Amino acid sequence: MGGIRRIALLASVVALAGCARLLPGEGRPVESGGTAAPGVAVEGEAPLECGFPAGTVLSYAGRSTTAELDVQEAVGDPMSDDPADIYITRDEFDQGEHHGRLVCAVFVNDPGFVEVTVHPEDGGRFVPPTPYPSVTAPPGGISKGTATDIARAEVPDPSEWEIAHVEAGPIGRVEPHVLEDDDYEWARDLSPDRWIWRVYLVRGDEGMDVLIDYLDGSVLGTVGYIVN
Repeated sequence: MGGIRRIALLASVVALAGCARLLPGEGRPVESGGTAAPGVAVEGEAPLECGFPAGTVLSYAGRSTTAELDVQEAVGDPMSDDPADIYITRDEFDQGEHHGRLVCAVFVNDPGFVEVTVHPEDGGRFVPPTPYPSVTAPPGGISKGTATDIARAEVPDPSEWEIAHVEAGPIGRVEPHVLEDDDYEWARDLSPDRWIWRVYLVRGDEGMDVLIDYLDGSVLGTVGYIVN
């Protein structure tokens, strides 16, 4: 796989002792404290999947969507309207490549998928370099299931890899760094508004993004990671 190796954080494989475990879609989420602002604490503890240290104080814990709380990493991300059990830290701290107040979303309709991002007020919102006229997917694209099947065929020993994240959108929003890095020769002629499926797989300390054309299912390229 070409290109630089980037450090990625996969919250779903981080396990820290002492946290109360809440499986996706199970149990009753803690009621929200309301403001989700620094200095405001609510009762509750994030599940193991979030990777927060034991005893981390939360400013929000409840079932909502990242769009409703305005904490989505990218405005227009289709998953930002999906229900999730969301946990927001009250205080800033470092967790891998994330620095600031952290937002952990355990998605209800996609068991096993956990997303940890930095609160937008602490610099955790991606702003596309160019505006996109629409976040509506083009008609006739391949399905999410087809995209994951294609991605599995790109990794050795597919049964050993876990699907950690799947999303669709313009490559300039979903995976902008490949357009800016000369190491990714396969991406040099891609338009930022070209729609793709991004399928992220993980095996042990290995991670791989497989970028697939949204319409015809062709594999555009891969990005390798080290998972910590």
